[in-house]
Amino acid sequence: MSNRMIFRALALVAVLCALWAGAACAQGAPDANKGLATLQEAADKGDAQAQFRLGGMYALGQGVPQDGVKALALLQKAADQGYAPAQYNMGVFYERGQGMPKDAAKAVEFYQKAADQGYPPAQCNMGVLYEHGQGVPQDVAKAAQFYQKAADQGYVLAQYNLGMIYAQGEGVPQDLAKAAAFFQKAADQGYVQAQYSLGAMYLRGRGVPLDQAKAAEFLQKAADQGDTRAKAALGAMYALGAGVSKDVDKGCGLLRAALAKGVSGVRTQEVFDRYCPK
Repeated sequence: MSNRMIFRALALVAVLCALWAGAACAQGAPDANKGLATLQEAADKGDAQAQFRLGGMYALGQGVPQDGVKALALLQKAADQGYAPAQYNMGVFYERGQGMPKDAAKAVEFYQKAADQGYPPAQCNMGVLYEHGQGVPQDVAKAAQFYQKAADQGYVLAQYNLGMIYAQGEGVPQDLAKAAAFFQKAADQGYVQAQYSLGAMYLRGRGVPLDQAKAAEFLQKAADQGDTRAKAALGAMYALGAGVSKDVDKGCGLLRAALAKGVSGVRTQEVFDRYCPK
């Protein structure tokens, strides 16, 4: 499963939890029962946000027994009232086939409704679907338009995906400077793939001036989050003393860690064979 797919697979939990109020996210809170009763009453009266929050609680088993059927029913009610986060999460359920058969067309329908309201996660997912031709005809230029809308609102995955599109020149003219700018925005939010990509661009002088010190800075940030490609690149830099103070032991440690995780590459292996004892 790709990093983008993993990110989307986790998005439902992240979005639900981010939007709940304190009592809804905190199991065992002193006023949990009172809060649940109040939330249920509001949901029964048709409050879309309450329906969404309560649906999320049933989806995750947070403060109530886990119940996918109730979760979907409540999310559907909120979505039918035009509540964008609920529409988005219904799209996630349909895309993943959770609680219902997979239905790419239905996923697109719900994502589009939320995207039309300016909801960044839905705009980003519409971009992913258009980029890969899932449920819609493949149209990378249209994907870029959706990514741009979400990226303009600071949505980190859209910033990274748009950077990739500009770097590869798919659906838009290749523009490495724009790619680097979007990677920078995502890297500033701690997105590990963007940190690695930006480090690699500084290392090679692609879209940015060649700057080994800056490359090491971003590669270190990615390596600190466990990115094995960053560990491999940074390990070679330490072994060679390129952009950092030479430290063969540190470099070999990083190279060993990367190789143990299956990172491949002629240069990585060459530096390891030359500088690192067996």
